[in-house]
Amino acid sequence: MEAKTLANVRLAIKGLVGELREALENRDACFAIAVTDKAISEGAGCYREMEGDKIICTFEDKGLPLEVAYRIARSYILMKQRETPQKTIDTRRICGVVSKIGNDLNAIKGIKAKLTSINNATETIGSDMKTLETNIRASLDELQAIIHQGTDEE
Repeated sequence: MEAKTLANVRLAIKGLVGELREALENRDACFAIAVTDKAISEGAGCYREMEGDKIICTFEDKGLPLEVAYRIARSYILMKQRETPQKTIDTRRICGVVSKIGNDLNAIKGIKAKLTSINNATETIGSDMKTLETNIRASLDELQAIIHQGTDEE
């Protein structure tokens, strides 16, 4: 597991994958996960599998991408350890489920962007409503003043 922050540093997927390759070799590991504080790029999203034994994910969304990365990495390792000539695992089905999880995880980011847009629109609409209410009250005051002036002249 490699943890990186993007604060004041520009990380590239290619460089991070290289670090993960080295980590796998240096630690004699079966799988490597890089965790960043936010997405490296739009293309990478919050979760991305690489080369069959590496995952780059973020620690956003209450740690959900990291949890997914850990559990999927663990599943791949267990799957490799359990495959024997007598027992086969439906790897195609597993890859389908993993792909769906990755797609759903990245879809969350799109939904959050929409929510942010909705929240911004809501704030703008609220401000516009307050302005209109203020204008209406000012117009009512003006109306009352006009009527009051008309009754004073008679």
